[in-house]
Amino acid sequence: MSDESHGETEQSVSNESGGVARRRYLALLGAGTMGVGAGFGSLPTAAAATGGERANCPGPTGAVSYYQVDFVVGTPEQRLGETPDDFYARQGRLIQFLHGSEETPVTRRSPPLAFADEEARRCLESDGIAVEDGEARVTFTVAEDCSLDLSLVSYEKSGPGFDRDRASEQVLVDATSGTFEAGTHELSVSVAERPVPGFVTESVDDSVDAVVDRITSAIEAGPFTLVTTVDHAASAADVGLELRPTTLLVFGNPAVGTLLMQSAQTTAIDLPQKLLVWEAADGTVNVSYNDPQYLAVRHGIEDRKEVLSKVSGALSSLVDAGRP
Repeated sequence: MSDESHGETEQSVSNESGGVARRRYLALLGAGTMGVGAGFGSLPTAAAATGGERANCPGPTGAVSYYQVDFVVGTPEQRLGETPDDFYARQGRLIQFLHGSEETPVTRRSPPLAFADEEARRCLESDGIAVEDGEARVTFTVAEDCSLDLSLVSYEKSGPGFDRDRASEQVLVDATSGTFEAGTHELSVSVAERPVPGFVTESVDDSVDAVVDRITSAIEAGPFTLVTTVDHAASAADVGLELRPTTLLVFGNPAVGTLLMQSAQTTAIDLPQKLLVWEAADGTVNVSYNDPQYLAVRHGIEDRKEVLSKVSGALSSLVDAGRP
């Protein structure tokens, strides 16, 4: 039996079973090892945005969650199968895939590099995709003379197996992308549930007020303009309502944001940039923001890769500045 979405054969697929503990996560979409460049002053270069704690989010009830995970060259497809060419294998970009469910984390997988093109085979060594605690992870090594744009992508499926004719019904759950130079790296995505699309969340071990103060100082010291600070909890208290500490920082750099709006003027609805500092029900303090790569997909920006990388690095650096 073959799976036309990936082009694999029976010989390239193995079946596995076994249970693992389930924990649900929000997405953490990162920018790999993208750094901060011109236009962002002296902010420190951000490490790969694949760390940090995810906030808990209730998943669907009364049904098993099925998923597909693809390790690919290039950027994620928002939806597979809308046209005959909307499949990674047909595009020559698929490195490996995995299928599973909440009940059986891995039901079907391809070997590492089973579908990789010649350049990826030359430049890449990869372990198999692994699933544990609601996350899929892949560790890989890029050769000395290589640089690769890579993504790990998870999709929610309506049932087990794969039906090419119903592929467009799948929903992108999580994606982590980056440009990777020589060395060993890791990508991870959530598979247990559908997170808030394009929402990066990292936990910070301090109070909301302390984190807000540190990030505000970093914004004011950097190449940004602090537009406003919105204390939603205080606003709630003004009308006799209760809300856990929730503060929004709105800031920007017109020299950078204007470039995105020149490419897609509708990006203005999501600009200036924002950082949300909030306390979860369990007392965890989180910092969240809109992933620039997601905004690029949302608004169809295809010509600002370097700018988006810089924005990703700057946002991650500001989160780091909020840590004690």
